[in-house]
Amino acid sequence: MIGNNNNNSSDNTGNDSGSLFGQMAANAASSDSSDFQEYEVRSGDTLSEIGARHDVSWREIYEANRDVINDPDMIEVGWKLKIPQKKSE
Repeated sequence: MIGNNNNNSSDNTGNDSGSLFGQMAANAASSDSSDFQEYEVRSGDTLSEIGARHDVSWREIYEANRDVINDPDMIEVGWKLKIPQKKSE
């Protein structure tokens, strides 16, 4: 057989699923999609109003989007925000 036969396997994305980093990246990707809903900011929106519509506080939205939002009083139309989802127990 030609090739290198080792225990580390890679998926089609190039992630090395046998490494700790590959496993962490896969876990982060899977948790992002189930823990957050995406919301596009519309004209007149505030974090408080968005939070009220999604049953979360404005602070939770702000914390989830610190990479986008510098000032919670200044959000811009068109921004795509992550809205934290309530965990069902």
